[in-house]
Amino acid sequence: MDSEVVDWNLNILDSFVGELGDSSIIDSNSFLWRDIDKNKILNFVNSFKLNIDDELGINFKMPLKFVKQYIEDRDTLWDVALYSGEGDEKFFYNKTIKKEKRKLKLKENNHFIFSNRNISSGESEGIVLGGNNNFGSNRRLIRSKMTKPLLMLHIIQPEFLDIKPKDANIEVVAAYGVSFPGDVSSKEEATKVKINSVFIQNLIKQMEEDSKGDD
Repeated sequence: MDSEVVDWNLNILDSFVGELGDSSIIDSNSFLWRDIDKNKILNFVNSFKLNIDDELGINFKMPLKFVKQYIEDRDTLWDVALYSGEGDEKFFYNKTIKKEKRKLKLKENNHFIFSNRNISSGESEGIVLGGNNNFGSNRRLIRSKMTKPLLMLHIIQPEFLDIKPKDANIEVVAAYGVSFPGDVSSKEEATKVKINSVFIQNLIKQMEEDSKGDD
């Protein structure tokens, strides 16, 4: 894990939060911004550095190429959430939150990934529906009720598994996830990118599995 990349992403996330303006405070001291211009979202995604093997994100459940194309193609506003967890407190921009605890493990290329590969859970997506929704972590139902795409921001307190990296003194990591409204199999909201059929089938399979909820 490159400490320079870690610092870069923290600064990018901090600056981005500063551009969003006033927010609502949700349960557990998380924050939610409504109706954010898509260009701010695209600038953030383009600036944030990710260690992924391919832009389609087959191995990491982050189809970055699709995400960027989706933002560019659709003239729609976004919601943005910043989550507070159960870790140590951190003053982030002008907000005090608690870091979210996550386990990281070593990959073959000497990079670390989140152990379950899912940074954002179905419950994370449910923030846009309010605290009284009854959908739990059922992503398929949550997305069927969403009216805008959601950018989910996370300040992670990492717990390194197995082998500790040389940067094991890293105490905070920035991360993000995205969620789109509707059904993954819908043809009405299709995003077109140039990929082969094997990639398409693998990606659809993974997204459908994710939409069923979290174990």
